[in-house]
Amino acid sequence: MSVANDLDEESAAFTRPDHKVFTEIEVKDLDLSPWNKRKEYKITPEFCRSLQALQEHPLIVFPAPEGADVPYWVYDGNRRLMGARQAGMQKLECIIDFTLTADKARQLIGQVTTAEQREGLSPQEVAEALFDAVEAGATRTEIWRKTGFKAATLRTALKASRLPREVRDKAAAANYDWTLEDYALLAEFEGDNEAMDQVMGMINRGRNTSVKYAVEYVRNERAELAAYQALVEQLTQAGIAITEDIPDGAVRVDSIGYQVKDFDSSTHHECAGHTAHLRGRSTRPSYWCTTPAVHGYSPPRYEDSRAQRPKADPEERRRVIAGNKAWKAAAGVRHDWLRQLFARSTAPKHTFAFITRMLMTMPEPVRDRLASASNSELWAKFAGKQVDADAVATARPGKMQLLALLPIAVAFEHQMTLAGEARNTWRSDKWSPCTPADARRWLEFLIEAGYKPCPIEQAVAYGLPYVGDDIDYAASTAESLTAASAELNDSDETAGASTAGADGSPDEGEPDESHTVNREADDRGDGMPLNEPTKEPDSYNPDAFVDPDLDGDMNSDE
Repeated sequence: MSVANDLDEESAAFTRPDHKVFTEIEVKDLDLSPWNKRKEYKITPEFCRSLQALQEHPLIVFPAPEGADVPYWVYDGNRRLMGARQAGMQKLECIIDFTLTADKARQLIGQVTTAEQREGLSPQEVAEALFDAVEAGATRTEIWRKTGFKAATLRTALKASRLPREVRDKAAAANYDWTLEDYALLAEFEGDNEAMDQVMGMINRGRNTSVKYAVEYVRNERAELAAYQALVEQLTQAGIAITEDIPDGAVRVDSIGYQVKDFDSSTHHECAGHTAHLRGRSTRPSYWCTTPAVHGYSPPRYEDSRAQRPKADPEERRRVIAGNKAWKAAAGVRHDWLRQLFARSTAPKHTFAFITRMLMTMPEPVRDRLASASNSELWAKFAGKQVDADAVATARPGKMQLLALLPIAVAFEHQMTLAGEARNTWRSDKWSPCTPADARRWLEFLIEAGYKPCPIEQAVAYGLPYVGDDIDYAASTAESLTAASAELNDSDETAGASTAGADGSPDEGEPDESHTVNREADDRGDGMPLNEPTKEPDSYNPDAFVDPDLDGDMNSDE
């Protein structure tokens, strides 16, 4: 079909450049460009009928090099070509552009910028096109001018484009829809194959594992390992012995100070029995003396009861360690999202209702931290700049809601991530400044506002036990996780057979009611359970001669 006879006077007066020719070309003489990045065409019957009825836009093609199977390759219109083939069309209107033959970079960028009569490229396809465009010689200015990217997006694109080809190939093989931002995050681990493989493994295994979460997780592990190695080197250079197990008969250095007059713990490092106890990769050493008699102290016999305490269950210990790491990594992702949220000019839907509900019900994190929220390091992190009376006075209504939400957000996040024992938030069997029930209320609001939760946040938001990142908690129930939970947490019978839990704390079979959340509590009327009273853990009793770290071994990162 041809539209030449249908051109009106205005269209007929149009003079085409000499390097472009408008014509009809048989479909059999057209093929996809070898540099085409589109992998999905989504050809529907409706699209084919529309194309047969009226071809709104001509394809842009260019002469194929010698030796090619067809005379022309398609620059713009690959989806239309695939639709024409499926619809059995014989010819398509085309513009032959002779300038495209040798301009590979232009063709690759063009795939990002052209969108006539087709769906845009997926984020991953956009990223791949830009990678190859940069390799083909496209400049920063050229990409900016032809794509219209904002400065931040352009910086991200260029950062991602510097990734080695082998890294991008690994990413493309992963079961994940990548974006430019995702690729740019990988740049942090360029040259670190072990870290890169760990990120890819987490993405492939986890049903809801985002690149941000995986990178944050691996980043934290690397930082913790570096801190641990630095501490070991420091202790070694100081001549201090390091042990993972507390020697028999050893006594905490600070305990001796309570029993021996004029004992100076600050000089005990000169003692031959001075030992640093490090559990796993912990960076919080406790110091012990293996020769307390030298200082005139003989520990009482009941101190040896430490040896009779039941050992921590390895499976449960691994679950807790993994959960603590997951909670820390999730916090990093969540805080970055909150920073972007408070940079917006309008608040998400239901923000005002949530603020009102929090002020009316005053859950513990809000009650305990609201007044001092501005003193938390998270205040500046979320606000991004000074929030003063002038900022409030000139704020628009949408921004005003965000400013009102800020102290509430800081209160929740501080109690969930920074306060003492905050890493226990995801657990119902340990005390934390923010109970799982209160964390659930906060996370549900964030999810409603558009936040995509990490797996452990999903577990808390849906009131389920966390058993790993490879679970789709949104589609799970407590019953469906019973087997996994029982396997990881040990059976009730095993826990009930002992007077102490697996980590040496009170019986885990029947947790202390003051440290748990009643998920079946009466409803407040807002769809969330009542906030249960909690009790601070007992203070350290030096006369007990029990290392507090032992009780926290299950809770340590290693």
